[in-house]
Amino acid sequence: MKSESRLKAIFFIILFSLFFTGTGVCYKFAACSDVAIYDFQIFRAFFMFSCFVPVTLLSKKSPCNDLPEGKPPLLLLRICLAISNFMLYNLALTMIPLALATIIFNLAPFWTSILGYFVLGDPIYKIEFVAMAICLALVIYMTVMK
Repeated sequence: MKSESRLKAIFFIILFSLFFTGTGVCYKFAACSDVAIYDFQIFRAFFMFSCFVPVTLLSKKSPCNDLPEGKPPLLLLRICLAISNFMLYNLALTMIPLALATIIFNLAPFWTSILGYFVLGDPIYKIEFVAMAICLALVIYMTVMK
């Protein structure tokens, strides 16, 4: 059962990566037609809300009532971070190629490991430090050297 869950997780992450790259491609095409980052962000938020409402109604869930006690500040922080993340990524797309932006975006697991170490006390192995340093150095090299 556990290996089946891992396979599903890997499949979903692969789909996420493809869809995320597709979002970048769509933005690149939109930017060629003079679509601003804020226009793209507003359309994305409206579209996500439009998809969310029917799913919520069909599942008979109430986002406000089903939220655990004391969690609204955390949810608001996540919302603000997600919006900022998407806008900053699209802003970066106007300055660098899509491939490079995707590579840099995929450094997020390294930053997550570092935060996990400092915030949650998760262990980081020596080989992980070496891999992080090599990847970060290569990304910096690719960014600086055209």
